[in-house]
Amino acid sequence: INSAAKQLYMSGGQVTAPGQGTYHYAPDTKVSLVAAPAAGYHFLRWTGTAVDAGRVADPGAAQTTVTVDAHYTLLANFLRTRMYVDARSPAGGDGSTWPKAYTYLQDALDVAQTGNEICVAQGTYRPDQGKSVTAGDRTATFDLKSGVRLKGGFFGIGSSDPNARDIVAYPTLLSGDLKGDDRAVQALYDLYSDLRRTDNSLHIVTAWDV
Repeated sequence: INSAAKQLYMSGGQVTAPGQGTYHYAPDTKVSLVAAPAAGYHFLRWTGTAVDAGRVADPGAAQTTVTVDAHYTLLANFLRTRMYVDARSPAGGDGSTWPKAYTYLQDALDVAQTGNEICVAQGTYRPDQGKSVTAGDRTATFDLKSGVRLKGGFFGIGSSDPNARDIVAYPTLLSGDLKGDDRAVQALYDLYSDLRRTDNSLHIVTAWDV
């Protein structure tokens, strides 16, 4: 009696071993799996009934094995590696390219997963800006994620080379000045009496087990 394992792939890469399609094996055959991401993508994980049944040795590895003892399905999931953020970008972008960049850093962080790299163009970004937060919320914070790289200092849209990076010439600022009304003080102790700062963020950036 043969068992079947069906191998599929999503856009962003392909399954090079055993390949795409339906394959038949003798019961308890251990089959090698290899998922190859396309340029600009990385492998995320295997999903499907074979994973649910515990037959895939390491669902998080691009190269692993599956033990076939029934009819199973397998899907190789790939994720676009780079995401783009530019405060000058029109609303509605999906972060896939500079022209389609997210307007707010918070929106990119909300959907980022392990292996992502978020490229942030020059400009000022505040933690109370984005779909998942409320404007003026002092408790809103940029919650960093483990395995996600965050890089600033890009020129961004409006340049023939939006990937040009210079952290001095194209500064990316994370600001807790939610109303943008802070002014310089003469001495540090003046901060306590400056009422313009009472509406600022409590924590601009938060990192737990990152």
